[in-house]
Amino acid sequence: MIVDEGMHLASGYAILRTGDYRLVEEHPPFVKLWTALPVLFVPGLSDPRELPAWEEAPNRPDESLALLSVARDIITSYRPVDRLIFPGRAMAGLLALILGAVVYRWAADLGGKWGGLLALLLLTLDPNILAHSAVVGTDLGAAATMAASLFLFARWLRQPTTLRLVITGIVSGLALGTKTSAILILPTVFLIGILMYPRRWPALLGLLGIAGLTLWALYRFEVGYIPGTGIFCPAPSHAIPFLRLRRHMTDGHPAFLLGENRMHGWWYYFPVAFALKTPLPTLLFLAIALLSPLFLRPRRFPNMAQGLRTWGPIVLFPLMYGISTLFSPLNIGYRHLLPVLPFLFVLVGRALCTIHHTSRFTLHVSRFTYSALLAWLALGTLRVAPHYLAYFNELAGGPDNGWRYLADSNTDWGQGYKDLARFQQERGVGKVYLSAFLPTYDPAIYGVVYEPLTPMWGNTPAVFPSRLNPPPGDYVISATTLDGIPLVDPEMYDWFRRREPDARIAHVLFYYHIPPQDPPPTWVAQCTVPDVPLSPEAVAEGFGRDDLRRVYFDCTQGWLYPAGGDVPGWYVFYRDPVTETPFARSHLSPARLSYEQKRRSGTPPFRVYEWPAGARVPGLSVHLLLPEGMSSPVPLDGPLTFLGAAASRQADALEVETWWQVTAGPITRPLSIMAHLLTDAGDVLGLADGLGVSPVMWQPGDVIVQRHRFPLPQASVGLYLRTGAYWLDTMERWPLARTPEVNIMLISLPIGNDSAD
Repeated sequence: MIVDEGMHLASGYAILRTGDYRLVEEHPPFVKLWTALPVLFVPGLSDPRELPAWEEAPNRPDESLALLSVARDIITSYRPVDRLIFPGRAMAGLLALILGAVVYRWAADLGGKWGGLLALLLLTLDPNILAHSAVVGTDLGAAATMAASLFLFARWLRQPTTLRLVITGIVSGLALGTKTSAILILPTVFLIGILMYPRRWPALLGLLGIAGLTLWALYRFEVGYIPGTGIFCPAPSHAIPFLRLRRHMTDGHPAFLLGENRMHGWWYYFPVAFALKTPLPTLLFLAIALLSPLFLRPRRFPNMAQGLRTWGPIVLFPLMYGISTLFSPLNIGYRHLLPVLPFLFVLVGRALCTIHHTSRFTLHVSRFTYSALLAWLALGTLRVAPHYLAYFNELAGGPDNGWRYLADSNTDWGQGYKDLARFQQERGVGKVYLSAFLPTYDPAIYGVVYEPLTPMWGNTPAVFPSRLNPPPGDYVISATTLDGIPLVDPEMYDWFRRREPDARIAHVLFYYHIPPQDPPPTWVAQCTVPDVPLSPEAVAEGFGRDDLRRVYFDCTQGWLYPAGGDVPGWYVFYRDPVTETPFARSHLSPARLSYEQKRRSGTPPFRVYEWPAGARVPGLSVHLLLPEGMSSPVPLDGPLTFLGAAASRQADALEVETWWQVTAGPITRPLSIMAHLLTDAGDVLGLADGLGVSPVMWQPGDVIVQRHRFPLPQASVGLYLRTGAYWLDTMERWPLARTPEVNIMLISLPIGNDSAD
């Protein structure tokens, strides 16, 4: 069962059972009535009028809560639920057969039987059509009724008889009663009709009148007041879908595209979706059809009227529909493009099968090309079967990678729970922590053993606890929630999306086995520039522990390796360019970016890097000139041991790092690291004393790295570093432990040629 099936069946069943349209919700009733017809004959179903939500529905015509409640009480609580779902899907399949017949007949009328066959093959092998032909929804029905309406209109244009006019009007009314977007049929019909037969405008008005009468009949010729207004009119319940749609568009809908989340969408959402979810062979067929007049000679139309009659219904409606999607703030899924596909298939069949080839060679090349593309299309569709909803073409990397670009009904629409239950049984996996896209039913009905995570129903926290360090266990995260829909924090599951899942179930449910950490991390180090990202409370909540050592340092001036980098932990940084320096990147090289929050959501944007167990800081060796004959490490008569130094020439400065091992701490007395740049003649070129890690943070075993930046020397000279440590309150330098009479170290600097920064 998918997310919307229970609601569509409940809406259709409630209307058929009661004759009341209060639960018509966001879509007009025709397809919902059609698919719910078998449900009407199932014994033992509750009467919607006996449910508490029934009385609430008229008070909130622009909300879905009442319908959702009725769907749970009548449809999704029924056992076995497939007894209700499968008959509804069979009715949807009949609509798909009707669509196939329309596409074949239309393309055959224009391009002969081979044109009809080509268009039919493109339709029947399209994974998006197959996906929505097997679910209870309005999208395939909308494609079928809209295509049928304009096909019949095209036939009326060729032979304008009264019977054809009446049939076209009836089917147009059914299309209007299927989807609010079908209203684009009206300007298409009227514009082409007026251009073709300017004197037959009364007939066109009659066609529109028949369509309106049919739509009224779907509402049982009701009359009354539009909910929430004093306007009296026929079929007032038809306003409910528009009220709901207006509310939906005003509130927005959580959407995901190319790694970004929004509530009101992108103008380019549907073009991107079309490019990624339409099979590449189909796109190539379309490109050949559009470009073929430039290279091959098509049959010419005897006059402009015939061209308009042939191409007008095929081209104008999908063009208007496609343009309208650019302005839609509801970027829910590719399924909203289904009404365009039949017209494209007919266009391809008509264009490619009415070409005059200039030679037998071009004819054979064309046949071979079409055969190869059809074989490619069939193979790609078979490879994803039966998980057609998750289909993505090769541009997106196939169905396993589509979640990186799109979400919602493009990937996981609640269709994979049977596969998940089978996976648990075959792998011997017990209870899993499950996060999925707001199912309107309990996955346990299919045998899934789980504990819910947000946004699943039940007593689940709005924010996933320990999201920066999930506790051990087995997790199944839906592709949709992995992309942040519909979550209060879209980046809540970023920890998981940065890991390769242990298994992919139905391409869209990702299984992760998280073992216990051995050894467990012990620390969290946060950069204080430009601010500390996480409060102590946020650290405890995010990492699921309140016993972690919390340390802070200025990552633009220095670095801290707690416990010398030998034990695992985490670094946390404010997501700001000031922290993304070569200095920081070099010291993070052994770490892995494990979580990133790109927007402010209770905390400022931040990044978490996981420092692995056993990762070691780089080894350092330096040539000490003073004290003579001594090599690093050099203990000081203070809580530090000098480990070494490194230098590199940057674009605008000389970068020097001094490395120190902490031997005692914490230290409350203020101190600093000395760094003087000297020439071989002893001239001072620059001073860069400082300390980027507060000594109150120190513990024995920590490694401190101090960053020193000097102006780039103008001349090529031998360079030396004079370094040591001193107390700031007295300016007293620390002597070396082995040679108390010496309180500085002089180092010859080997200069690299790095030019980053």
